[in-house]
Amino acid sequence: VVNDEMLARLPDRLRIEVVQNALVSLLWCKPEHPRLPELEARTRALLQTCADVDQRTTCHVYLCLYYCWCGMYPKVRASLEALRSALRDSRLELPMMAAAKAMECLALWRVEADFDRSLLEAERALELCTESGVHLWDTNFIGQAAGAALSKGDLETAGVMLERMRERLPQSRWLDVAQYRTFASWHARARGEMPLAHEHAKGALETFTAMGMAWGIALAHAGCALTLDRDDPEAERHAVLALQEARRQQSAENEFV
Repeated sequence: VVNDEMLARLPDRLRIEVVQNALVSLLWCKPEHPRLPELEARTRALLQTCADVDQRTTCHVYLCLYYCWCGMYPKVRASLEALRSALRDSRLELPMMAAAKAMECLALWRVEADFDRSLLEAERALELCTESGVHLWDTNFIGQAAGAALSKGDLETAGVMLERMRERLPQSRWLDVAQYRTFASWHARARGEMPLAHEHAKGALETFTAMGMAWGIALAHAGCALTLDRDDPEAERHAVLALQEARRQQSAENEFV
């Protein structure tokens, strides 16, 4: 994954970028890789000597994501505090500030279950995107808000967020499309519209599979299982595949789901 001899010859700034990007790339595409814990430890070690506020913030964002994946929630909270501290630093660039806000929103939703605050932070992240002129993550932020609204049972707010996502789909990345289909399935299922929910769940699975995004594939199989009758053999097949994928990927969070 990382050539140690080559890494040692790199300048400090580039060395940090290589390690942190290797960490997040494996986490998204090959989370079962045996060197992921090593990359997490390296990222933490590099934080001790890194003076650049943007690089430090990036490290904390990626570590927070890794700890969410592994179900290490006390470490998520510690990384979240570091991110909040970074957000108070006037030297932090606006795009990086938006990324930190997005991670805060995710942790508030999935770890702290503070859904109202998660919705608020998602809107603040979008304001930062507008201020910076960088809109790469807009749909992702709106999706996190949709997830928080669905988690608290606020179908009206979730519907508004999903419409905001849908309007952006023609210019969106595959990740945004898959995320939209995932939340749209959840929303339809909550309204009792099971055929529509299953259609969206299948669309999410197809998109995550085309991307090769491991965690999305596991969750999409679970979504497909939940939108079918319990006695349907396809429901059991999707449920088994979801559990197998989560265990293969060594994700405590996905296995719990």
